[in-house]
Amino acid sequence: MTDEKLLERYANNKEIDDIDAQFQTIAQHLLSDHHEMFTLNENYERTVLAETEQGKYPLYLYCILQLSIFQDFKSTTIMGVCLGESLLYQLWFNAGVVFEPHEEIAKNLRYTEHANGDRLEIYYLTDEKWSKRYASKSDDVASNNEIALNATKTVFGEKKIIYNPCNGKLGNENG
Repeated sequence: MTDEKLLERYANNKEIDDIDAQFQTIAQHLLSDHHEMFTLNENYERTVLAETEQGKYPLYLYCILQLSIFQDFKSTTIMGVCLGESLLYQLWFNAGVVFEPHEEIAKNLRYTEHANGDRLEIYYLTDEKWSKRYASKSDDVASNNEIALNATKTVFGEKKIIYNPCNGKLGNENG
């Protein structure tokens, strides 16, 4: 089986195979004219040579969505919070894309900026990057989520806060 045939098998996954499914998105992107894939040479070579030291050097793949994805559309609307700060925006802006506000959407927005930004205070619990793995870590006494909630209660006292315990649900929590 050629490499391209194998990639096509993974990309299509007609047999709905669990192992093929693990490689499906990667294969689809590698075969696509609308994605440009990159990897770190060192990680790739270690993977090919089976020198990953039990996952110590994982294979990282990076993909850039190409502008060609929109070639068959008359217009494209892209929306996102802080879009101008996103990597996608920066890459496409540097490629010459002109981003313009969508008039119909913009006229129906309740807010386009935060008028009370000077009242906003940001507190950082840790310099670590927050992730599901980090949130689930715990010491002998409490999980990082519990530590975060207790630190928040220390800062805000009895004020009501909105608390997101990294499970995708928002709820009111009395501080």
